[in-house]
Amino acid sequence: MYNHDMNKKRVLCVDDEPMNLKILQAMLAGSNVDIITATDGEKALEIVDKEAIDMIFMDALMPGIDGFETCRQLKANKLHNHIPVILLSALNPSEYKLRSSEAGLDDWLEKPFDKKKILQMLETYLNKDPQ
Repeated sequence: MYNHDMNKKRVLCVDDEPMNLKILQAMLAGSNVDIITATDGEKALEIVDKEAIDMIFMDALMPGIDGFETCRQLKANKLHNHIPVILLSALNPSEYKLRSSEAGLDDWLEKPFDKKKILQMLETYLNKDPQ
């Protein structure tokens, strides 16, 4: 279990590159969120099964279960399908539009990370009314 301030939203950041996780943590610092990290899709799925997660930023291409498949599995589970998943990638979004749609992704951000866009996504998806 992770220490959790009940007043804070919980954001899971998933990337196989430790430096990208550090960058995301630095960009989200001061945003009044608890940040949890995972380095692959398998670990992300384990965390979501055990912890209350409010939003996920996830790398598209990772060893093992990639971001698309991890998202597809999350969205297929009625306990987790409400969690917004934002895919992070250097890939051209138009080339992966169908795959993104099939996986149930909520949104997409291109790398390198843009702090303003990351914070806008955080604001948009954490303040969205659950459906």
